[in-house]
Formats: sequence, C-alpha cells, structure tokens
Amino acid sequence: ALQEGVTRRSDVYLADTFLRSLEREFCGDLLIDSGDALNWLDGINSSFDHNTKRRLRSFAFDYKALYDSLKPDLAMEALTVAMTECRTEWSEEFKQWILALVDLSFRASIGQFEG
Repeated sequence: ALQEGVTRRSDVYLADTFLRSLEREFCGDLLIDSGDALNWLDGINSSFDHNTKRRLRSFAFDYKALYDSLKPDLAMEALTVAMTECRTEWSEEFKQWILALVDLSFRASIGQFEG
C-alpha cells in the first residue's frame, strides 16, 4: 500500500524489487499513457460527419479516484495470476511469501467503517 504505516518498509521493498516489473509485464497494455486519445478527439471535427459525432460517448477513468474502492481479494487474485503467468521461475514458497506480505500490507492499511 506504500502508506506511511507499519508496513511501509516492506511495501517499498516489495514494490521496488519485485512488483513494479511484474506490473509492467502483466499490465503493460493497460498502463500505456499516450496522447493518442487526445489526438483522436482533436481530429473528430474533420474526420466524422455530424450524425456520427452525435453518437460518440467519450469517457475517461480516474484510477487514483478508484483506489479507495480497491478490493483486496481481487487484487490478491490478480497478483496470483500475474505471478503464475509471468514469473514461472519463482518457487511456490516464494510466491506465497509475496502474497503473505501483500496481505499484511492490505490489512495494515485498510480501515473499514460500519454504521
């Protein structure tokens, strides 16, 4: 979770040493940040007729705003799949160690309020 909490050191170590490269390899197609969408929007007036433009529904995602709704169980499942697909050289014991530290990080950084 990389927060200023009790698991900060292990969070940073895991992220820097193992998880960032795994994220880039597993999610690379989702993390591409380019100006393609803005260039496409800029060219709409000259590229499409009036009726086509009326049917377009542009949208964007604010991933930082979605962070608070992150479901730890789904994140753990995604991490498991990513390690299975992209880190076949890692032993099962090592993968379980990674999962245990990430689970600890989630439990140390997430508060749930009822009421």
